[in-house]
Amino acid sequence: MRVLAYGKGSADDVLRAVESVVPKENIEVCGDLQSLSARLREPLEETVLLLLFPANPDDFQEILSIRHLLENVRTIVVAPNQETETVAMAHMLRPRFLTYAGEDLQTLTSVLYKMTSDRNSDGMQERRSRPRG
Repeated sequence: MRVLAYGKGSADDVLRAVESVVPKENIEVCGDLQSLSARLREPLEETVLLLLFPANPDDFQEILSIRHLLENVRTIVVAPNQETETVAMAHMLRPRFLTYAGEDLQTLTSVLYKMTSDRNSDGMQERRSRPRG
C-alpha cells in the first residue's frame, strides 16, 4: 500500500507516526496541491491511502477544490483544531478517520495499521508486527 501525504502544517510527528507503520519507500509526500492533484489523476497501480494535514481553513478550502479526486481514495484527515468550521470542512472530505493535531498519535498509528493491512494474493491476511507506540 502506498500512502500519499499532503499538508501545509507542521507534520513531522504525523509523518513519524506513519513511518512506524508504513515503510518509508511507500510514503509519498506531495509538496503542493498541484502535485497531489496530478498524482491522484494518474492511474493508481496499487491501493492508496491519502493522509491530509491542512494547517488552517484556507488549506481546507484548497483541498475541497479537488474533492472530486478523493471520492474513491481512503482518506485520513489530521485537522489543525476542533473548531466547528474546521470539523465541518474535514467531514466534507469524507475521511475514513478524523483526528486532530496535538492529539495522541497512538490512535492514528492503530488506524493506519488496520487500514494498511492488505490481503495478499491468496486472500490471507498479511502478518506484520503491530506498530510500536
